[in-house]
Amino acid sequence: MTDKIFVPAYWPMWKDTNLYRKFTYVDKTGSMPNFISVFSYDKGSDSMLLTDFTAHLDYQDTWFYQYRPGFGIAEYRDDYPGGKKVVMDGMFGTPIGWGEFADIGGSYVNYPKMSPTASWPPAFASGVQCVAFEALLPSLTLDNGKTYDNVLQYSYLQAWDGKAAGGARYWAALGTGPIRLQWMAQDPSNPLGKPLIVTATMDADIEDIGSEPLVS
Repeated sequence: MTDKIFVPAYWPMWKDTNLYRKFTYVDKTGSMPNFISVFSYDKGSDSMLLTDFTAHLDYQDTWFYQYRPGFGIAEYRDDYPGGKKVVMDGMFGTPIGWGEFADIGGSYVNYPKMSPTASWPPAFASGVQCVAFEALLPSLTLDNGKTYDNVLQYSYLQAWDGKAAGGARYWAALGTGPIRLQWMAQDPSNPLGKPLIVTATMDADIEDIGSEPLVS
């Protein structure tokens, strides 16, 4: 019997407000626009933040997530430009779940729900999140020549109100985070009948800015 994978260990997690981890994702084929993700800790909400920017530093969105024992990684709020805030928590909401303990070859499913009272503007959608834990790689060398050990490969698809699902495949290094990704989505014209749309992979150049992480 193999030990279960502790999923939160593959997500950036710390409580140092001075540390920012910058992932610059590059598609060597040129078919996808490069972009930047920055992970940081927000003391006020006791949450990790994942903030996305275009390659030109135009703000795209911010995920708020926490590790909640018994639930796992809970993505409970997403912010967008213009003051839009989608909250999936509290009495009327359910977070997007990413799993806690997993078997390779296994899957995780949860049913997130937006809170109309906490979101702005009010949001009412209900969804489904499906995560597949595909492989645990001893190591992975990126296009930039850097090698990371203990890499969890997993994919997810997320759909809201019965619409076509979108998601990605991640390669996440233990204690570091998503070092490689690949976008994927159902074809809106025939979500169940046509193959998934899958992009080229994008590798990350990673830089820690600020003090050393407390958890690695």
